[in-house]
Amino acid sequence: MYDLPHVLLCSILAVAAGADSYRAIVRFMDARLPWLRANSAMTWAKAPSHTGLRKILLGLDQAAVEQALRRQSQCALAAQEAGQIVTVALDGKTLRDSLDRAKGVSALQWLAAFTTSGQRLVLGQVAWGSGEKGYEINAVQRLIEELGMEGVLFTLDALH
Repeated sequence: MYDLPHVLLCSILAVAAGADSYRAIVRFMDARLPWLRANSAMTWAKAPSHTGLRKILLGLDQAAVEQALRRQSQCALAAQEAGQIVTVALDGKTLRDSLDRAKGVSALQWLAAFTTSGQRLVLGQVAWGSGEKGYEINAVQRLIEELGMEGVLFTLDALH
């Protein structure tokens, strides 16, 4: 009933508009369903429920989605004007409240690579669960290698 391309389109638009939960994404869809039907090939009679949306999105292959988004952003970078210097910032963050000492769970740490010039795109991201800073250096090296970008100026914080 709900085709995946339109579910993804609506979810991305909702998150870009500030939605931060499944319920908020569904509220966005409900409020804009007539516009979405008029401006796309969407034929839905109504938006999915928040539990239905969750089931659809959790059924996605996360690695495949990540790779598709990386390819899309790299294509957008390749389309930039020739001779323009591309700068990519790499920055690691710790997810607040993800540490649980009682359960022995380390804080989730996240590293993102994003362009700071031109289109300002997120090019890729990796996560790791250790609280040690040495793992961030390994994550930086892995992400740079995975991005496979040549002729790019990378910026990092003082740790690197």
